[in-house]
Amino acid sequence: MKVYYGYENIESADINVHDQHEDLIIVSDTIVDFHETIPLLHINPIQTTLLYEDYGFVSDSQNHYVYLDMICAFFIIDTDEQPEKDMFLLQMEEELIATCKEEKRIYILDKHHQLLIKKWATAYNLDVEFILF
Repeated sequence: MKVYYGYENIESADINVHDQHEDLIIVSDTIVDFHETIPLLHINPIQTTLLYEDYGFVSDSQNHYVYLDMICAFFIIDTDEQPEKDMFLLQMEEELIATCKEEKRIYILDKHHQLLIKKWATAYNLDVEFILF
């Protein structure tokens, strides 16, 4: 997962374009000028849900991105409590946007659910760690 930056309605002749989605130009570095910057997180999902389209998109070159300011990402710290972990995942399923496999399995949800995720984890005796980008 890597952070990129999107710009709408910008000339791409003098910038190094990484990717594109319709009129959104995606670059690896911020451009300091009058254009509004849209921070994006490039993900390689193993699963996306119906909510994904509200929080991200698939680019013209078939890369997956989510809007960084709209999401939170976390992983579950290793546990031997598989039934509790399964119940936590079931509880979280309705709010899930995407799942990615990096070194650990990463879950992506709406950023407003961060406190709820912490409460669910506590209820199921699990520890979660949020990833900051």
